[in-house]
Amino acid sequence: MLTWIAILLALIVPFVVYMVQHQRATNPSLRWPKLAQMVGLQYQKDPPRITGKFHERAVTVELAGAGARLSTGLLRPSRIRVEVGPKDLVTKRSGVVVPDPVPTGDNDFDARLLVRCSDKTAGTKMMDPVLCGRLLALKDVDLVGQGGAVQWTASEIVDPDVLEEMLKLTGEIAAEMENYPS
Repeated sequence: MLTWIAILLALIVPFVVYMVQHQRATNPSLRWPKLAQMVGLQYQKDPPRITGKFHERAVTVELAGAGARLSTGLLRPSRIRVEVGPKDLVTKRSGVVVPDPVPTGDNDFDARLLVRCSDKTAGTKMMDPVLCGRLLALKDVDLVGQGGAVQWTASEIVDPDVLEEMLKLTGEIAAEMENYPS
């Protein structure tokens, strides 16, 4: 009987430890306060979100469905719309008004991701090889820039290095969009 209890505990304990670690990693109220502090932003708990200024731009990280959405504000609204994400998602989302696909010249990037921009020249200028490489290095890429913000939707935001890179990338895209005021 004691052997069965030991076997049962040997099976249950690792599962419980995994579930506790998973809950800590994915629950914003447990993870985001420290994450916000690591990137120099503020955590607000009701509803859970991270806010502040990153490189002089207003930013917000908030829950969105089963994941999170990062929003970076433009200093002045733009007339262009930019989308970068998995090919099937960007194609499905394009709707009636289909912005031009932007060829990047990077075969690895173009195989995985699709860029659309309402101004093809602006999109080509924006999507330089360095930016494409930085986007390709990230697991979740799904961003839309239009009007006064660039929004990035991800399945989760738990790594401070990834969040900081997302903040930098959305800031760079926002800066490029501001060159085309509405």
